[in-house]
Amino acid sequence: MSYFWTTFEDRGKEVTVQQGGRYEALNRDTNPATVKRGSRGITPSSDIPELCVSGSARASLFAKIQSVQRSGKYHIYETTEEPDVKPSRADLDFGIIEEFRYNMKKHDKVTFSKHQVVNVRSIIIEHIQHSYESAGKNNVNRKYAEAVKNALANLIGNGTYPEEAFRQAKLEEFKEFADAYGIEQAKKAYDGVPEGYSDE
Repeated sequence: MSYFWTTFEDRGKEVTVQQGGRYEALNRDTNPATVKRGSRGITPSSDIPELCVSGSARASLFAKIQSVQRSGKYHIYETTEEPDVKPSRADLDFGIIEEFRYNMKKHDKVTFSKHQVVNVRSIIIEHIQHSYESAGKNNVNRKYAEAVKNALANLIGNGTYPEEAFRQAKLEEFKEFADAYGIEQAKKAYDGVPEGYSDE
């Protein structure tokens, strides 16, 4: 299986990563690994350096755009080196970004080769930001995020980002809410009616 790591900087055709970061602490003895909960619901940082990758190029690109939030060229790298941990897909946004981790105390390095370079426009950043801002108590709105990821797969595949995919996801969510609770409640919840909505 391939795993993907995306950077905002061009690291060349091949890149070797030797350092890890400190991310959300995981219960690594469970399978899949779950997020540790500290006092008052605060998630502590990991006690070991880790390198995070994704299970698909589109998920890796999504994760890096969400982190950097800058338009420009993003460089997607690929490796077949097996990660050590698969976090629970039910925790945080791990399911959306398809996260895997390397324990960098066990690895001297992880080597990647260039997979692709894509150009990210500001509209994509806006869509990803909205996926998180509209999530309420959840970490991410999965319907919106999956729509963005599908559009990113198109961007990776042929260089175009179909903006209508995100608008369609918003429209579907509004319609589902309106069907369940009525149009007036939906208007209040979503600050009006989204463009393209019809109750016919």
